[in-house]
Amino acid sequence: ATVEAESGEADGVVAGFGFDGALNGQEVRNLVKHFLNETFKKDFSTGYFVGSNELMEEFFLPKGVKAGDSFAVALPKGLATKRLPIFRLPVFMYPGVQIPLRIFEPRYKSLVKYCIEKESPFGIIHPESECGCVVNIVKVDDISNSAESIISVQGAVRFRSLANSTFEDFGLEFDDVEMFEDVGAVQRNEMTLNTEEQLSTELSLRKSITNLLEEFNYKHFIQTNGNKDIHEFSFAVAHELSHINTISDEEKLKWLEISDVNERLELLKNALLSLRQV
Repeated sequence: ATVEAESGEADGVVAGFGFDGALNGQEVRNLVKHFLNETFKKDFSTGYFVGSNELMEEFFLPKGVKAGDSFAVALPKGLATKRLPIFRLPVFMYPGVQIPLRIFEPRYKSLVKYCIEKESPFGIIHPESECGCVVNIVKVDDISNSAESIISVQGAVRFRSLANSTFEDFGLEFDDVEMFEDVGAVQRNEMTLNTEEQLSTELSLRKSITNLLEEFNYKHFIQTNGNKDIHEFSFAVAHELSHINTISDEEKLKWLEISDVNERLELLKNALLSLRQV
């Protein structure tokens, strides 16, 4: 067997393999896997690998999975520290939100296989933040023989990276993360003067945001999300506004990072008010 690799700043890494006969034996597979792991280092932002159907299936294809398959959402239990595969991506991912992802890099093909076969969530984290969102794969919308795929993922709970990364097969990153929720979310059942005031503020902010959304013709959004609890509602609004280019990335990351729902609602209201001036 022979292995070759080329690298370039623009294209990342291209790995090619030639075999002097039929592919067989675990030793050959181990050789190829070792080479890939050495080739697709964390320093490379992209990578591409073409191999035989046997290799692609063994390395990247989740067993028994086909296009259209759906999966139950497994919510993390409690807010403990957990070690998760990490997908660093310049998107703004919020709890309760569902988005599609196109998978083509070897490390993320490996992530999809790992998460489906292990029934594990993974973390999406913006490169400019140490705060991310745990997500579950809820559907494989499309998948090819080379394991390139389009998957749908749904946000579950936020986390903070503990900066303890290791890089495993095909450069897939794993990190220890500490999950967190909004402060006071669990104590809402105990009505005190403080919580009554907090709830009154929430209602006022929710009404202001809803009125502004109606002003900007977000009627379908209100019909779909208007009855969600205040935390889900705030993240749904954050996701909707994250597509607006005139709002800074820094602001969009604040919506994810802060743990006070009223503070988030206030920021979202101000972001909507700023659109009046655009």
